[in-house]
Formats: sequence, C-alpha cells, structure tokens
Amino acid sequence: MTTTVLAIDVGGTKIASAMIDENGSTLWSQTVPTTDEPGAERLAEIATAALSESRVEVAAIGLAIPAVLSPVDDSVVWSPNIPSWDGLDIRSTLHSVLPVPIAVEYDGHAAALGEGWVGAGASTDDFVVVAVGTGIGCGIVMNGTLVRGVSRLAGAAGWMVLDDKGSSWESLATSEGIASILGDALAAYPASDLAPANAPDVAAIFDSAEAGDEAAAHIVTRLARLLGIGIANLVSILNPGRVILTGGIGSRGPQLLAGISAAIADHSQPVAGADVEVLTSPLGGSSVLLGAAKAALCAMEDDHQVDEKGTDQ
Repeated sequence: MTTTVLAIDVGGTKIASAMIDENGSTLWSQTVPTTDEPGAERLAEIATAALSESRVEVAAIGLAIPAVLSPVDDSVVWSPNIPSWDGLDIRSTLHSVLPVPIAVEYDGHAAALGEGWVGAGASTDDFVVVAVGTGIGCGIVMNGTLVRGVSRLAGAAGWMVLDDKGSSWESLATSEGIASILGDALAAYPASDLAPANAPDVAAIFDSAEAGDEAAAHIVTRLARLLGIGIANLVSILNPGRVILTGGIGSRGPQLLAGISAAIADHSQPVAGADVEVLTSPLGGSSVLLGAAKAALCAMEDDHQVDEKGTDQ
C-alpha cells in the first residue's frame, strides 16, 4: 500500500495543503487564504478539512512556515508575516487532529527538501534554492546536507544588506522593491499602461514587459539586476553548483535569467560564478509543499530527523 502524508505550506497570504504520496504524486490539494484567526484554530480547521475532504488515510503530517521555530519543540518563536501564529505549538495542535508523526520546517529549508527530492536539486549535492515573492528565503544544501544553522534560520538571505544605507535584499528585490522601482519607471516612460501603485500587480508587470511595455521592461531589468547581485554574494560565499529560483517572482525566471546571470558574472568570485548554473524550479511553486511532504515521510522513521536531500538519518 502506498504511503500518503498531509503536507501544509503556510504563507503570509495563503495556506496550501495537499495529500502527497511517497512517490511525490499529489492526490488532493487545496489553497485557502491566511487570516488573522488565531493560529491554533486556523491550523486545526485546515488539517481537519483536508482529512475530511480528501478521504485519504494519512500516515504523517509535514508543515512548512516562514517563521523562527523553536529547536526544542518546533513551536513558533516569531512569525513576522503571520503574527497571529506567534507562540503556536504546531505539534500539539496537529496531534490533536491526528496523532501521527509530525515534521515542522522553516519554509526555505522545506523548499530545499522538495527540490532535493523530486526537483532541480535531485541530481546535485550542492545547491541553493532562492524563493522570491513577498519576501526572499533560501534553502542551502552543501555536500548533500541541508544547512540549518544554530537557530534553524540558515538561508534567511532576505535580511542580507546590499547597500550602505542598510537596505536589505528583500526590501529591494521583491514586491516591496518593485513598488519603488515602479515610480522611476513611469517617470522615464510616461506612456506606459502601468498604473502607479503602492502594492503593484507583479504578474501584470511581468506580462506587460513580455508584451513590450517599456516601463515594465525597465522594472524587470532592474529587478533581475538586484536579484543577481544578491545571488552573486551567495555564489561567492557558498560555491554551489546550482541556484534554483522559485516563488511568485522567482518562477518568472525566463524573464530574469539573463539579467541575473550578467550580475553574477560581474559581481561573484569569477571561478565560482563560472561554475554555477541558474535555473527555474520545475516544480511550479510546489517545492515547499513537496518538502513538507518529504519531511513528513522521514518523520515516520525517526520523528523529524531529516537530512537535506530528504533521506532518513
């Protein structure tokens, strides 16, 4: 009988859940909005609904979240994008719904597990996953092992400072950064169809750039350069063989890759820069969810002890 687990990917604006089997196949999935409801109540609702609606027998549960997690019991220490989840005892909440093995991962680490299992990291032991959307998070695998760090936060690269004003990579090269670039682009290309916005429609900007809008093309070019500078720093420090882009912005890789590659060539250690391959994840934004599933599968053997390539320790 094929083993199936419940995987949950908690994000700042939406929460995805799926039933995924031991081969990486998705049997059922659902996405719901993230709300201000207390984390324990929201998580219990989502897990209960998944079990009820999918009618699948679940052997374990894996959850990924963009939060600082306790190294002792996996409770949420700090979740800046989802403050109603601060202090949440994830394990106890999920166990109250279904008493099975539980795995909890920082979302950047889960992305690396997913890519290492069935994605672009499966064929290499040295890679970095860079997830770019409303924020930037990374998962780092070196010599076949996920680098977690003393606080389980290795890969929180969005905090990396890129200029002498203290501007973080995340503030410059995500949807927040696009909002500031948008003003300059519209000033330079006033005939653009793009509208000024504090929270720009990122997908519309990429679509407009592809259609030939000059302001949109300016934004995408600038964004690619900023992403590339941050990735160049990672390449110089870590010397990975592969950088895998994912997330709402990262998944638009084909429009970004030329600019990113140029920035790596200009700013990274030259030998490391020449040896790295940059590509878009083939998992279509599901790397975190699949990573949560792989962690759950491994938790069945040793209740959460998982290495970064997704094999049991």
